[in-house]
Amino acid sequence: QTVEVRRFRAMNATEAGRVIERAEAFASSRGGWSTERHGRYATTDVEAAAMDGGLAEVVTQRIFPKIRLWYEVDPARLVDLFVVKYARDGQRALEPHVDE
Repeated sequence: QTVEVRRFRAMNATEAGRVIERAEAFASSRGGWSTERHGRYATTDVEAAAMDGGLAEVVTQRIFPKIRLWYEVDPARLVDLFVVKYARDGQRALEPHVDE
């Protein structure tokens, strides 16, 4: 199955900086970033639902409407939402894929 990947700016640089700070603090409080949550397409991440801090508005009011419009999918059925950490000296990208 091929799915078109679409990109848009969901938040400004200040908002993104706050998410990064919260994700770093959350990961630190839990002993570090997770690298074992995903088998086939591993990421360095933290689970957004467990992380306090401002993502709910961005996700429900900015991202979910785009998902509904572009993919004709009910975002409420999404199973996994996470913040991924990419770094020059760590994970730099993720291959395009469709989750099973």
